[in-house]
This record gives sequence, C-alpha cells and structure tokens, in this order.
Amino acid sequence: MTDRDSTIGDIDSQSLATVLTDDDQRIRTRRSANQRQLANGLNIGHPMVKFDPDDSPLLHNCLLPTTQDRDSLRSYLAERDIYCSIHWPAHPLLHEMPDNIDSTDAHWIANHVLSFPVSQQYGEEQMTRICQACEDWHRAGAARFGQPAA
Repeated sequence: MTDRDSTIGDIDSQSLATVLTDDDQRIRTRRSANQRQLANGLNIGHPMVKFDPDDSPLLHNCLLPTTQDRDSLRSYLAERDIYCSIHWPAHPLLHEMPDNIDSTDAHWIANHVLSFPVSQQYGEEQMTRICQACEDWHRAGAARFGQPAA
C-alpha cells in the first residue's frame, strides 16, 4: 500500500481467515499453477518477474509496451468482469524527489504494469478465461490497426 503506513499485522479479515483456516500447501500449489498458466498463456506484454516453478506469488505483474495498451487492456478485461489492478502506482512523494535521485524506473513501472490475480481462489478455468480475453483484446487491436495478430 502506497497511500499510508502499514504494519505487517495490517491484514483484512478475509485474508486472515484464509491464512488461519486453509491448507498452506494447497494455497502454494494453486498459486504456483495459476502463475505458470499465466506465464505460459498470456500473449501480451512481458512478465515483470520470472518466478521459479515452486514460487507462489499473489500476482502476475505484466509489463505492457505503453500506458495506453495497459489502460485499454484493463478496460477490456473489466468489461468482461476480469479485474486487474495497477499494483505499483507512483507514490505522490516520488514526484517530490530531489533532482539527484533518479526515479525514472519507478515512473516507468507505474505507467506500464498490470497485475493479474493468481490467488488460490481461482483455478485453471479462470486463468484460461483471462488468457483468452487477453488474446481476444490482442486480436481486436491488431485488426483495428490492419496488422496480423502475432
């Protein structure tokens, strides 16, 4: 969270209930499988991080070539009831950094990243749906500009 100071104990009740009642191995296995499915199935952008096969992230962060691409894809997915967040916004204090501190990379990430959920609450069917919607968006954009879809 970039809008306030948080402590490690700052967890919502739903997440806390999951941590206390769900099987850790099941969570890790499902998140890993979801991450691998997105890493292998998305035909847009580039992964921000390449995870090891046993990693169990909460998000698949995808870097898109332009902010317009990111925003267009996010809107397209939202119209299809697929929520993706912009997970690395540039904190307002970043704009107040002294000139001798380079914040170019932080601003670039803030303008190009889209975060796809890989939570254990989702399964193969949801990951397939996300990949297919991204493929549809890619094809629609290519067709709109008279280019063949890659």
